[in-house]
Amino acid sequence: MLGTSMFGKDDECTLSREQIDEQADALLARLTLREKVWLLHGHWDIVGNRIRYGNSYNPVPITTRGNRRRGISPIAFTAAT
Repeated sequence: MLGTSMFGKDDECTLSREQIDEQADALLARLTLREKVWLLHGHWDIVGNRIRYGNSYNPVPITTRGNRRRGISPIAFTAAT
């Protein structure tokens, strides 16, 4: 649903689906390959997680690095084990 976030809150987006796609494509075109790969990289402390949680695989959400230069905020993700 355009204009509604995945959490059901209106994000006041006034762009059409086509405008969103165009802006996303333009942003991706400006990113270097290294920046694109870096967006997929998260802060993962395998040893620290093992000590703190007894589990080295993603027991808490991992935050990506984002891209400050391009205005891309970090996001958090996790996977079920």
